[in-house]
Amino acid sequence: MGKSMEALKNNPDNRQEKSNNISHSLFCYEIDNKRVLIEPEIQMEVLEETNVYPVPNAPKWYSGVTSLRGDILVVANMHFLLNAVNKQENNRLLRLKHPSFPPIVLVIDTLPYQIDIAGSEESNKKNEGEFPRWIKYSITKGKNTFLYSDHSILFKSIQNKM
Repeated sequence: MGKSMEALKNNPDNRQEKSNNISHSLFCYEIDNKRVLIEPEIQMEVLEETNVYPVPNAPKWYSGVTSLRGDILVVANMHFLLNAVNKQENNRLLRLKHPSFPPIVLVIDTLPYQIDIAGSEESNKKNEGEFPRWIKYSITKGKNTFLYSDHSILFKSIQNKM
């Protein structure tokens, strides 16, 4: 006897399976062929035609500041923070907003895109110091390596350095 569509939707086991599938799909951005996964609780916004104003004598990770809807935001150089080479002339700007911190803007290589990381949990490699401490572990899926990040550590570190 087949189940109705309503019975399938209302079955708690089916809702759990669906929510597990959603949690395996994350957004990421690229820095020199490193793909950094973005946690689901972080809001993001791609900034187009935004000026970055350099700050004299700032640390190398600090690209400058930008103004967005009346707010002055820090612009972080992700290439420096990930010890990566910036091969592009036209980088993208990505505004990230963590629930516990003020927003920051990251200099990245590509527009964020969504990736399904289901089935790659067995290839997790804990960060043993090869990346900054806000990168928790790496995930290999096919020929690509994705970095699972904890942006709250990055946000807190940036906030403490200001």
